[in-house]
Amino acid sequence: MLVALALCQGALAAAPLPSSSVTARLQRALDEAVAADRAVPGALASISAPAAGLEWSGASGRIALHDAARLVPDQPFRIASITKVFVAAAAFRLCEERRLLLFGPLTPYLSAQTLSALRRGGYQPDRITIQQLLAHTSGIYDYASSPVYNALIMASPHRRWTRAEQIRLAMERGRPVGRPGERFAYSDTGYVILGEIIERVTGKPLPQAVRSLLRLDSLAMTSTYFESRDTPAPNALPLAHQYLKDFDFAGVDPSFDLYGGGGLVSTTGDLTHFMRALLQGRLFTLRQTLASALMTVDAVHDPGDHLHANLLTTYPFGRHMCWGHRGFWASEALYCPDIDVAMAVTLNQSEELDGPGLKRLIDALGREIDRLPGLSP
Repeated sequence: MLVALALCQGALAAAPLPSSSVTARLQRALDEAVAADRAVPGALASISAPAAGLEWSGASGRIALHDAARLVPDQPFRIASITKVFVAAAAFRLCEERRLLLFGPLTPYLSAQTLSALRRGGYQPDRITIQQLLAHTSGIYDYASSPVYNALIMASPHRRWTRAEQIRLAMERGRPVGRPGERFAYSDTGYVILGEIIERVTGKPLPQAVRSLLRLDSLAMTSTYFESRDTPAPNALPLAHQYLKDFDFAGVDPSFDLYGGGGLVSTTGDLTHFMRALLQGRLFTLRQTLASALMTVDAVHDPGDHLHANLLTTYPFGRHMCWGHRGFWASEALYCPDIDVAMAVTLNQSEELDGPGLKRLIDALGREIDRLPGLSP
């Protein structure tokens, strides 16, 4: 059963520009996050709070664990699963153009190769819908969670993966995790399949389709691109290095996470611009599209799961509950509609190692936001 979640954004009183002490405390939170854990190479964060006069980006630490070069606030990084927000929003644009049926089956949209792979894996693609892919309730096994996949990446970091290989690995290494619509089970495989669907419906490579459908050029997101499938700006900065414990992924071919479940490079500043535009409905043509995107699903969830909609998940930020998404590298991008605040952050270390560190940093930033005048009664 789908339940619409309405956005509520009250009138926010104009406030004076925040003092330098506010930005100093935000910077100190970044510095403390890096100092607290030697496994964290550096931290990046941006906060946009127009009603409080705050537009801040900060950096702390180094571009890599064994590099003296310091991070700068607009340093780009692989945003990993935050890419799924862009892919899902592009799918909803196709829905509002009536080129994709939200509650229609996958069968008309997929190649014969992918349909055959799904059937060999024990799935019935005519019973799985686009909406279930979006909401992670398709029941399709997640290849990215397979220990075999992680071992293959470590053993052959320069291997050039294809979408078909990742789908095939999911079919060979895992069984369906539930009937379609039965349970929430996060699946990169589902989003890789969505990437194929978007390409086949638009006739364009995924990077071009996403950029065009979401009109990203109008947002001046000049530091956001699909790694190795787009051409970065001529003056683009080098990527921040990201780690799985002590393993540096900077040298790993980006194809390990490139086809819809991940693949985008961005900055925290670009992500705050995107999240605000998305959740204010400015990336869609029809008003009802955002409401459809924020419908939640009555499916079985594991204990501790956050409320998940077709497009985003709910996360706390200070006293507020916000819409957001996380990425593997202890990254998060969110938007709080009640106070018109957007935030993005990364520690550039795997979330499995530094999930607690990410939470501490976001809590510290959230406390500063709660103190700002003009945001709360």
